[in-house]
Amino acid sequence: MYDLSGKFAFQIGLPAKSGVSGVMIVVVPNLMGIALFSPPLDKTGNPNKGVAFCKKLIDKFSFHNYDSLLHADSHKLDPRRTVSNRDTEVVVSLLFAAKNNDMETIRRMYLQGTNMNVADYDGRTALHIAASEGHERLVKFFLGVARVNPELKDRWGRTPVEDARLFDKPHCIQLLEAQIPFRWNKRSCLKTLYSFAYGVKGCSPFDTPGCNEEVQLLPTLQES
Repeated sequence: MYDLSGKFAFQIGLPAKSGVSGVMIVVVPNLMGIALFSPPLDKTGNPNKGVAFCKKLIDKFSFHNYDSLLHADSHKLDPRRTVSNRDTEVVVSLLFAAKNNDMETIRRMYLQGTNMNVADYDGRTALHIAASEGHERLVKFFLGVARVNPELKDRWGRTPVEDARLFDKPHCIQLLEAQIPFRWNKRSCLKTLYSFAYGVKGCSPFDTPGCNEEVQLLPTLQES
């Protein structure tokens, strides 16, 4: 590749050989070889169209040496693997990383474009797992950085905050409840109003001055 050899190896990452006649051979290891012929040369002595083709090839497919087969860019295709296998491995890797409190793997997968909302066959996401295990740092990352939906339900109808309650993880409960303030404020308000309306000095709410206004709000809160 003449003067382009170093740049080509870094940007394209495939073995290649070109000639001044305009011929170019590119090899995708364990898959195929490609022969190109386009006489117009660039200033480095390589075929213009041949180099452009290689760049388009790498943009479309995950053939670069630095492309990880396990955590491949979601926008690239890899004909060496079926889509179903890749998707399965991404889900398994993400959930196992959440189980093991592996922040580095989670962060790397997020930066590579992995959908942090993906779920297994039970509908459990990485946030469900992190909340169940009490991994506060992961929960903060999922909520604050990855913007994972905290209200996704698994096949049993449980959300991450309900899993955190089930396994008694108070810090995770607090973090998750803070992400759905409107819903939780309504519940808290409803509980407060009931206590106020029916518990003030043992009086009926209609016997207590100022209670009528609060009692009228109860049906509205219950409906929502």
